[in-house]
Amino acid sequence: MGVAILVLVGGLVLGFLGLGFYARRGEGKPDRPGERSTVSFSGGSALLAEDELSKLEEDGLYVGLGTITAVLAKLNEAGISANEPQPDVPGWAAHIGEPGAQSYLLLGEMDEDRWLLILQDPSSGGPGRTEHLQPIDDALRAIPALSDIRWIPRGTDPFGDGTDSPFDEAPAV
Repeated sequence: MGVAILVLVGGLVLGFLGLGFYARRGEGKPDRPGERSTVSFSGGSALLAEDELSKLEEDGLYVGLGTITAVLAKLNEAGISANEPQPDVPGWAAHIGEPGAQSYLLLGEMDEDRWLLILQDPSSGGPGRTEHLQPIDDALRAIPALSDIRWIPRGTDPFGDGTDSPFDEAPAV
């Protein structure tokens, strides 16, 4: 009886470990060729609410609700649906797109009003959907407070040079 319980518990532990590895299987995956799914920009602090400013001074986590809300509003104007933003380390996140064709936006402040927005696959953590890249770029550029918008490859220096576009070449329509 004791051996059977030990085998059962061991199987459950291994099952949960396997599920954890599967869920994060794409986290270290690079961008697709010719694409960049991470963008840095300045000016997001101008969109912070008063309570966020005090929270930023206290612990630096979970700020950016005003910034991600402005981005989601612009995406919504472009016809891309989004759920309500939720706190996620180091800032705020939201699912965008229709069920079955969603991406996960993760926003955080890196340093002195330099922000990072990452587009991810919601199930694997890998790069998000290609069709969401240009609308995100358009949304960021449509918010007057934001500036110095630079697209960078996943896993590279977020303070690096970057480019003006999420694509090496404009995608075929």
